[in-house]
Amino acid sequence: MTAPDFLQTITLQTFIEAWKTWDYKRYLAILSDNVTQVMLPSSMGVPARGRAEVEHILPILMTAVTNYKLTIHHVLHDAEKNQAAIYSTAKGDAPFGEWDVESVIFLTFSAAGDRVAKIEEMMDSAKMQELMPRVGRYIQEQSLAGANGHGVGVGTE
Repeated sequence: MTAPDFLQTITLQTFIEAWKTWDYKRYLAILSDNVTQVMLPSSMGVPARGRAEVEHILPILMTAVTNYKLTIHHVLHDAEKNQAAIYSTAKGDAPFGEWDVESVIFLTFSAAGDRVAKIEEMMDSAKMQELMPRVGRYIQEQSLAGANGHGVGVGTE
C-alpha cells in the first residue's frame, strides 16, 4: 500500500471506531475542517451541512441516543477514488423515539487521506420521514434551551 492508501485505511478504521463508540469528540476529530455532510436521498430535503452545523448537531444527537449499537454489514474502500462506502444498521433509545436506522454512508477522504472531507448518508427514507421531524424538534428545543450539556449551544460552534 502506498502512504495515502494506508492513511485512508487508518482514517476509515478510526471513523468506524468513533461511530461505533458513539463518541462525538472522536467522530469530529477525524473530520476535515471543511467537511460537508449530505443526507440522501435528496428528496428528503435536508440541506448539506458544513462543519459548524455538524459540530452543533452531533453532540446533541449523540447524547440523546442512548444504548446505541452499530452493526457494520459491509465496508468497501476504493483508495484510487479516495472513497469508501459503509452499510450499517443502528439501534438505540432516544427521547424522540426508538432509534432504528439502516443506512449506507459514502465517505470521501481528504487529499492527504488523513481526514474525512465529505459524508453522504443514504438513509432509510421511510424511517427518516417518520423520525426526522421529531429529531429536528428535539435538536431545536435543546439548542434554544442550551441544555445539551456540552458547551455547544447556538452561536458557540
